[in-house]
Amino acid sequence: CREGMRLEGNTSSVCQIDGKWRYPLPQCLAPCVVPTVQQGRVIVSNTSRPNMTQSSGEPLMVTHGEHLSLECEPRYEPTLNNTPITCNNGTWSHIPRCVPARCKYMAKAPRNGMVIA
Repeated sequence: CREGMRLEGNTSSVCQIDGKWRYPLPQCLAPCVVPTVQQGRVIVSNTSRPNMTQSSGEPLMVTHGEHLSLECEPRYEPTLNNTPITCNNGTWSHIPRCVPARCKYMAKAPRNGMVIA
């Protein structure tokens, strides 16, 4: 595979007596560019590069199958509640975004009082 691509499958095969190849051709899977996120930061979840984050400058590339996690700034939350973000042959499973946080539930009314929403 070309530089930056990830080989998936067997690196070799054998022509069998029936004229068919024992293993199918491997695939060369494309990397993904780590996105930048407004009001948050993306963390690469990789054992060889633990907690690597995207910074300004050169784009950070990760290989097929790697995962990202998202940390949003205070008063912001991820759009998909920390659903894993996975590189799949050059594209992300979804685009990470931080949006203004919403109230999770209505506050309980104080004793002898009320809450107006």
